Amino acid sequence: PRDGPCAKLGRAPGDPRHPPRPTAAAALGRQPAEGLPGPLAGRRLGGADPRRADPGRRFGRAPRALSRAQAMDRPGARSAAGLLRRGGSRRRLRSLHRPRPRPQLGPLRRRGVTGRFAPPACRHGRPYMNLAALLNRPGAGVALLLIFYLFVAVLFSVLSPWFLSFDNMMSIGANMAFIGLMCALQTPLIIAGGLDLSVAAVAGLAGVVVALLHAAGVDITLACLAALALGGGIGLLNGLLAVRLGLNPLIATMGTMSVVGGLALVLTGGLTKPLMVPGFNWIGGGQLLGRPVPLVLMLLVYIALGWVLSRTRFGRFVYASGSNPEASRLVGVPVARTLMMLYVLSGLSGAVSGLVLAAMLYAAAPDSAGQHLLTVIAAVILGGTSLFGGRGTIW
Repeated sequence: PRDGPCAKLGRAPGDPRHPPRPTAAAALGRQPAEGLPGPLAGRRLGGADPRRADPGRRFGRAPRALSRAQAMDRPGARSAAGLLRRGGSRRRLRSLHRPRPRPQLGPLRRRGVTGRFAPPACRHGRPYMNLAALLNRPGAGVALLLIFYLFVAVLFSVLSPWFLSFDNMMSIGANMAFIGLMCALQTPLIIAGGLDLSVAAVAGLAGVVVALLHAAGVDITLACLAALALGGGIGLLNGLLAVRLGLNPLIATMGTMSVVGGLALVLTGGLTKPLMVPGFNWIGGGQLLGRPVPLVLMLLVYIALGWVLSRTRFGRFVYASGSNPEASRLVGVPVARTLMMLYVLSGLSGAVSGLVLAAMLYAAAPDSAGQHLLTVIAAVILGGTSLFGGRGTIW
């Protein structure tokens, strides 16, 4: 007979080419996409104990649950208390994993040591101060330098009762003013990624030029202007070598230093030239409002330069050029022009320092400022300026 579910499809019930559908014991869990609907799958058998946290993956694909002794022998296994809970209890069991105790940072937060400067761990439950983190904090070098200065001041004040007097402080400031003038323009140059090692040699050559021109009958004012122009020209030469030709600033300015120093020795024959002009010597030893002129000049330069670096567009260009020159150039910052201007200003600062030093000494020596080059570089670095550029202030 051709009845049953196979009749509509033209199949005979005993046809071997069309085997019967599987029985309910092997029923599919889903309906077929073609043909008539088949019998649904039966109810699934019971699984593992629902109290188990992870019955399928806790012990891999083991055919049966391991005993407690076997489970505790496995590496990384936990106690059964971490896997089971009492029947009907809503209270969650506490995990056996204990996080590492955090350091007690209360005393350090009160001291201001927080964030990335906080100690990374505790020893015996007590926080300890990370010396490297403290030294990496902004201003740490300046703080150490001030502590050293205070120690030296206290030591010398004990040795001499006149060391901390006002007149002695003014005298020290006046004698160090020419070094401060060289540091003033060296700071923005290093911030912008440059370096000028010829600034001390330019100072010596500037004093020699003034002395020789005055001895030849040139007016002292014109002689000073000629020395300033020479200093600016040497700075321009340094800029062309380091910026336009792409030479390393260290190598370029070191070569310029040797040439300028040798020129000063050739012009004077290695001798000191006298320079006693009352109006000119007032720059190095006179008084302005009761204060030494070199000290007042240095303070005025620092105030003006600090305002330029913090309040003007040129100051932003200086920091941008030192932080990332390529990115700054792509966004429109004139990196090359900024560095050229800084090299010229550095040469001018060397010439001004040479004039102040010659006015103080009443003479011009070819190597009068060469020995202070390392002092200038060290003062700029200890003041917080990074040799890699992009960071630093005039104060």
